[in-house]
Amino acid sequence: MKHKLYIISAGPGAPEFLSVQAKELLGTLSHVLCFERLKHLIKDEKRQVVLGKLSDAPALCEHYLKNSDLGLLVSGSASFHSIAPYIKRSLADGLEVEIVPGLSSLDYLLAKIGVQREDCIFESCHGQEFSFDALYQYAKEKSYLGLLCDKLMSPQNIAKKLIELGHESSRMYVGEKLSYTDEVIVYKSSRDIAAMRFDDLSVCLIELEGFRQDMTNFGMDASVFKKHPKVPVTKAEVRSVILSKLKLFDSSTLWDVGAGSGSVAIEACLLNPHLKAYCFEKNDYAIDALKENISAFKLDKRVRAVKGLAPSSFLGHDLPDTVFVGGSSGEIETIINYLISQATKDIRLVVSAISLENAYLSHKIMSQALFKDLHFEQVSISRLEALASTEVLRAENPVFIISATIAVAKKR
Repeated sequence: MKHKLYIISAGPGAPEFLSVQAKELLGTLSHVLCFERLKHLIKDEKRQVVLGKLSDAPALCEHYLKNSDLGLLVSGSASFHSIAPYIKRSLADGLEVEIVPGLSSLDYLLAKIGVQREDCIFESCHGQEFSFDALYQYAKEKSYLGLLCDKLMSPQNIAKKLIELGHESSRMYVGEKLSYTDEVIVYKSSRDIAAMRFDDLSVCLIELEGFRQDMTNFGMDASVFKKHPKVPVTKAEVRSVILSKLKLFDSSTLWDVGAGSGSVAIEACLLNPHLKAYCFEKNDYAIDALKENISAFKLDKRVRAVKGLAPSSFLGHDLPDTVFVGGSSGEIETIINYLISQATKDIRLVVSAISLENAYLSHKIMSQALFKDLHFEQVSISRLEALASTEVLRAENPVFIISATIAVAKKR
């Protein structure tokens, strides 16, 4: 006779939040596996099998299932970022598993503070790194981000990450020891939360309004993009001009050539939900940062990293209606001529250059009769910096931006 494993949701922790089915199983099963913090929910100590570490669980499950049905008591809801998938994968084929539903700690917190679940996105920091760059994308979809915390990614450390992104005034809810008599729920700024201390298994809810405001304007701060020391991220102010010159809102396919960290293509896709992009980059170290940024902003289905030197790396990819060249490795003339030869529809082309030689050559090529709407600008940015007892403006390197449209009608 085969025996069944019941993965039982413990809810937020207090016995009164166990489901009726969970209470019945905890009172009738011969043995129930659990971690130390949950053993108080199993009244008969003889039924308790306390786990020292998670990796012990599969072997213990198979051992006890030889003789009888078994319970495995897990924190919160077994259907929400729990150890249930790991246990299922680790067990021998053919073992029957039933999930006993329950209340998650985040759902408990939402009920306490009066926030609706449909207004939230949920993630877990348990044993994994959370990408805070994704907050900008989440902010376009929902009003709150709920996080299950752990020792490394505690509420105070999460708050410190928000401060690093320039959001020290962002508001957060933190729930600690939820449902117990010493329950704590606080609502403060990330600056205040960063200075506090919380239980490792707390939960938090981040208000995303401030991140949504950042996303409604051109020019996401360069600090939100991962980068390699050899690959600078396009400055926000320069990127804003580039994006405006690309005229994105009528575009469906963007090529970002010499993409580096991918900031132009990524922000373009965040601004235009119908846009897809190919990021062409020759350097391995830049490709790694590029792929991380694509994943961080949840754009894997719309932005593709392509390794190789342009224009040979263009072959086999959907033809663009918009192209940005941020790096050409000396091949700007070849790149532009390739675009001209392949164009079956108008292609909007924007080139950025930091050298006079590249700026001059780009302008010369784009001055041909095949182009229309030609513009040549220099963007210069200065930032205020402290110097001794005063403040001075420190100039960034100027950037030349050349833009025009390849007009198919003029090819005939």
